[in-house]
Amino acid sequence: MDPTLASRALSATTDIATRALAGDDSDAVLESVVWAAAELAEAELGLVMVRGTDDTVVVEAASGGWTGRLRGLMLPAESVAGTLARGGDPVVTEEFTTDPRTAPYVPEPLAGYERFAAAPFGSGGRVLGALTVYRGSEAEPFTTATVDLLSAFAAQAGMVLALAEGANARERVGLYEERERIARELHDVIVQRL
Repeated sequence: MDPTLASRALSATTDIATRALAGDDSDAVLESVVWAAAELAEAELGLVMVRGTDDTVVVEAASGGWTGRLRGLMLPAESVAGTLARGGDPVVTEEFTTDPRTAPYVPEPLAGYERFAAAPFGSGGRVLGALTVYRGSEAEPFTTATVDLLSAFAAQAGMVLALAEGANARERVGLYEERERIARELHDVIVQRL
């Protein structure tokens, strides 16, 4: 792997971790993730798709062309992104619109792309969704090294967001406990004065 590319991936992951753990807006952090993924993969378009309760996936963030039309786009559980969101293996294809794994689920805004690579977003028991990147037919296909880098980046970025979500939840619980303690103390003081 190109050392410069590995360095850029590490830098992007560090930036995302810093922003997520600092409590930045989750939409802004997801935008950073997808932008970094598209840059690292030299892709024209990148999407972060998050798994819903019914195993469908919804585009939560996009970087590149058609971003406004893609946010909120839903794909079924049977799609490659849906499969990856449940912990499947990375997928790469040179012909996104004709490959039998992807062709049945190509929404109209994505029909102009040919090269496709996708990886689970997160790792282990904390897969949040799928991270996908696209290139046009004139572009070179995604290399194995690029797909490996995308997979590692998607796993790390997803794990960072899951950890940040846990840290934020613990912080909220601590805040609720502190409010409850203050309320009890106020109640005790009021009862004593009465």
